[in-house]
Amino acid sequence: MKFGAAWFGFRKQTYANYFEMSSALGLNYVEIPLYWQIIEDDYARYSLTGVEKIRALAEQSGVYLVSSVSSLDIAGSFDMKGDPIDKGTVEFAKTAARRAIDIGSQLGVDVMRITEPNVPEERLGEAQSYMEEYGREMRALGDYAADKSLKIVVENYGLTSEQVNWLLDAADHPAVGTLYDPCNYMRIGEDPLSALKNLGERVYYCHLKDTFKEDPRNPNLLFPGSRWAPSVAVGKGEIDWGSIMVELATFYDGYLCFEYEIAEDVMRGTRASIEYIRQISNKHNLRFDI
Repeated sequence: MKFGAAWFGFRKQTYANYFEMSSALGLNYVEIPLYWQIIEDDYARYSLTGVEKIRALAEQSGVYLVSSVSSLDIAGSFDMKGDPIDKGTVEFAKTAARRAIDIGSQLGVDVMRITEPNVPEERLGEAQSYMEEYGREMRALGDYAADKSLKIVVENYGLTSEQVNWLLDAADHPAVGTLYDPCNYMRIGEDPLSALKNLGERVYYCHLKDTFKEDPRNPNLLFPGSRWAPSVAVGKGEIDWGSIMVELATFYDGYLCFEYEIAEDVMRGTRASIEYIRQISNKHNLRFDI
């Protein structure tokens, strides 16, 4: 398994600063954002010349671009907030997903989060058909990604492991898996270790952050309209990391990217998270590549 940096906590940094900060933390593997708004607003950044500049910045800092994150509504009639979307929005998202895969291939990443669908409580009756529709679209994108030697994943941002498995059953594609985020499972009341066991080798990518079963803090501390309060450094919440890391080590050899969410405190929080996971690793004789 390989330690890396997730982009979200570094979202207020330039790429050059982000890469340098990751390197200073000893994290040689980094995630890069490929949200369609970024691509649309700064298309030149992702021209072939722009891609080479980003790769050069990473090389100068001694880090490797290994993963990316997008959040695209590639199926269904509502978005992750439950708001209605039309067919044109979905078709645009599917086109944007292919464009993101093209860019990911040019950047040289290995795994890409394409979507993080959500099923609002008032739509639970539609959950299985909704996830299966997403799965069919991910299967088509899986063919496209596999041709470029990439894997694509769906994140559990509000989804149960059962709902994720509905999607992956429908996708039924070796290039399609899930991003496993223990914090996001705890946020919705599902035991993160049980979720991991339910998903098994379908886990292709991981984010590491911590939280509490009940967090009294205002969710808007993270960003206006957030569903949850900011995560805390790994080891400062209530997730049982020892059991999770031991289980992951039985089958997973991918990236574990630290996603401390508070941008103003990202270096301290990420450093504390790394140190805690190192302690867990030593305790259980686990080996990691950073």
